[in-house]
Amino acid sequence: MRSKLVKANVRLESYFKNLAHILAYRMRIVITLLLISFSTHAMAEIEFPETKYKISDCISPTDPSYSWFGKSARVEDIVYSKKIKDFTYRLFIPNSNISQYGLFSIWLIDLQTFKLIRCPF
Repeated sequence: MRSKLVKANVRLESYFKNLAHILAYRMRIVITLLLISFSTHAMAEIEFPETKYKISDCISPTDPSYSWFGKSARVEDIVYSKKIKDFTYRLFIPNSNISQYGLFSIWLIDLQTFKLIRCPF
């Protein structure tokens, strides 16, 4: 009689171990699906601002205080800057005295530049 109880106990223990593994596996699947769902939702939340210029437009400043006044720049990208804590234009300024690439506030560039009909480079 005791041997039947031991066998039943072993089978019952094995059953619960298998059940625990199955439940843990299902929980991992559910958690993975939730993480994927939340990450795609978070990516969908980013909204780019309305901008005066699009990528590849060439522009020139109207403000003489700009280091590249009288020269031209090309909009390379629109990116979020952690330093500025806002979206910025990434400009390529080939004849700049300071740097060929720079990040500039969208609202300042939109306010103080104009679009060139033809890009000189």
